[in-house]
Amino acid sequence: MRQVLALLAACVLLPSCGGGGGGSPATPSTPTPAPASRPNIVFILTDDLDLDNVAYMPRLKALLTDRGTTFANAFVTTPLCSPSRASILTGQYAHNHGLLSNQLPLGGFEKWAASGKEQTTIATALRSAGYRTIMIGKYMNAYQPGNPPYVAPGWDDWHAIFSSGSQDPYFDYSFNDNGTITSYGSRAEDYATDVMATKAVAALQAAEVADSQPFFLYLAVGAPHTPAFRAPKYQGQFGGLAAPRTPSFGEGDVSDKPAYIQGFPLF
Repeated sequence: MRQVLALLAACVLLPSCGGGGGGSPATPSTPTPAPASRPNIVFILTDDLDLDNVAYMPRLKALLTDRGTTFANAFVTTPLCSPSRASILTGQYAHNHGLLSNQLPLGGFEKWAASGKEQTTIATALRSAGYRTIMIGKYMNAYQPGNPPYVAPGWDDWHAIFSSGSQDPYFDYSFNDNGTITSYGSRAEDYATDVMATKAVAALQAAEVADSQPFFLYLAVGAPHTPAFRAPKYQGQFGGLAAPRTPSFGEGDVSDKPAYIQGFPLF
């Protein structure tokens, strides 16, 4: 498989230098830059992942962090699930793409599909540029089965999990696999994140067959969003750890916080 590239190498073009005693200066030639190969793109989106948790994910550190680029600062103008997903897909602020919340009337899948914004996303742009586009996982809050099952514009390979909008399922859920509904149960091998990983590997293997076409894989897992059920294979692995006691843990005075936060009892 072609190497997945994070950055394209830059070409430095040097004009020729000339000039001799009494001669006319040489006319600089116009170099023709070599066509750059188009990188494969794997975009992995996690939901509510705390930076401190990465310390307990050694394979993530070895395979991505240590071999990639880390951004020290990040800014999110509308830190909610549905608006952020729309911003990732369009590159727009929430006040431009129109999703301001996770449910109707201000957000969620129905508002997103009716907005017309799906006609111009990173998927439609890359597909128009010749990429094979692959969507696996959570697409948008409250994405539900339709008749026929809905596949968003711009995607060649579509594997979207259905969502209630408020909680993401880890067991007992269904996928829209390119228009076919596939249901999963509560067995250990049905754990949603593992199923998404299996689908991603299969999609990349299929993309490898057509090696002349670059691919864009958008992999959006629900984990570790609440209810945050762990995979059975990790049961008890961190039993000796306590939750971090940051200044916000059990904060006594939350009068400056939103009303729904003020309504929670102390731990």
